[in-house]
Amino acid sequence: MKQLKRSLQAISKDLKSLTLRTEKMIKLLGKLEKGQTKAGVRKKTAAKSVVPRRVIAKKGKSPSATETVLKIIMKSKKGVGTVTIQEKTGFKNRKIWDIVHRAGKEGKIKKVGRGIYVKA
Repeated sequence: MKQLKRSLQAISKDLKSLTLRTEKMIKLLGKLEKGQTKAGVRKKTAAKSVVPRRVIAKKGKSPSATETVLKIIMKSKKGVGTVTIQEKTGFKNRKIWDIVHRAGKEGKIKKVGRGIYVKA
């Protein structure tokens, strides 16, 4: 009997907390509805008066690591070594080797000597 009473009390407590949460959500929903109706009124009045909007310039995407490495290789006539690429980009050796290997497979660059690459 005691266990049943405890279970009922726990359920009652949970129901009370759920009721409070529900009431809070109803209040927030009411505030949101009021905000939307006000925004709708503002839009109608704003449509009558023509106000130019400020254009925000979008930032360009930074080039990918592959593009950066290929750009360095394409600029050189005699070829570029992995050490030079590392100094110019700050990338780690493994990343440079992966990029160079992939570009070589795709036929974008050629290997001239040990660690020296030129455009194909």
